[in-house]
Amino acid sequence: MTFVLILSLLTFSSQSQGITNIIFLTNSLDSAKANFIIIGEQHTSAANPKIVIELLSHLNSECDLSTLVIEFSPSEAYLYNKFLATGDKELLQGTIYAGTINEWTVFWEQLYSYSQNLNSRDIIKVVGIDFERPQTFAFAFNELLAGKHNIPESYDSLNKYMQSKAFKENHSNRFPTEADKKFMTEIRNFLVKQTSEFHSFDSLDVSFLEHTIDNHVEGFAGNREKELLLNVNKTIPDNENIVLMLIGEGHANYKTKNFAHLLREENAYNVISGKILYNKSELWSNGFRKLNTVDELKDKPWKVYRAQFLEKIKGNFSFIDLSDYSDLSRYYDYIIIASEQKGLTY
Repeated sequence: MTFVLILSLLTFSSQSQGITNIIFLTNSLDSAKANFIIIGEQHTSAANPKIVIELLSHLNSECDLSTLVIEFSPSEAYLYNKFLATGDKELLQGTIYAGTINEWTVFWEQLYSYSQNLNSRDIIKVVGIDFERPQTFAFAFNELLAGKHNIPESYDSLNKYMQSKAFKENHSNRFPTEADKKFMTEIRNFLVKQTSEFHSFDSLDVSFLEHTIDNHVEGFAGNREKELLLNVNKTIPDNENIVLMLIGEGHANYKTKNFAHLLREENAYNVISGKILYNKSELWSNGFRKLNTVDELKDKPWKVYRAQFLEKIKGNFSFIDLSDYSDLSRYYDYIIIASEQKGLTY
């Protein structure tokens, strides 16, 4: 039986918070297909990490979860994998979320602690499928070469340039600019030409560079949804038992031609997609905290069921199956309502 779990951007908590009706996930799996469970979230709530720890521990112990797919780049995934292998917190400083957001730092620290109790074959691997940010790539590339012997001159020269003041002034670590996209295109061309040198020095994580070469996503615009799907199909092994993906709620909606919709069109997969709603919870909006009272339910057809959903809230996190709500199941298979939660802190 193959289970592939895709989640959206979420985080860990130090203590179990409890998700009611979590059995919904395992009951929705199809033993004849690979199962992709997508959880969509807003990137502004501290509730998300708390939900993931529940799902990761549950699915790892019950279904042998082994891979975590993130809505970030291959280089970011490389840094997380090395952190999980070593516990070196300096590695997190090169990442986008864990390097700047307190709750994401805690998430990875707790995932590291959790991993210490697993056998080596059960350690969770991280795969990045989104666009690259040059400064994150530079941090990861420098870490990749650290302590290696017989480094090819071309690699060493590139690394020195990416550690320079000029590089950092010309390339951001935020939304990709045209200069950032051009640089990463040049990087991919460079790596293709230098493929023969991949094995010329010790213990090189070839998969990191290979995923960089094969990365189809350049930025936010264009065919990003299709490109995310191409990256998933390219990087997830056929024999993978469980893959968990963290992704924004916009990619999880069936109604539009986005990632979840395209993934469901592929007959090889059983897709189970949902999103998080926030009730009496703080979210970041334009740099300021606001109190959200399930505001996604203010529009039709959602607002029709607002009162019913609020009655179903049991504790901090509540799974709600949408199969009985035909006008809502066109969008998602389920929702999770997160109540009384805080916003992220920097």
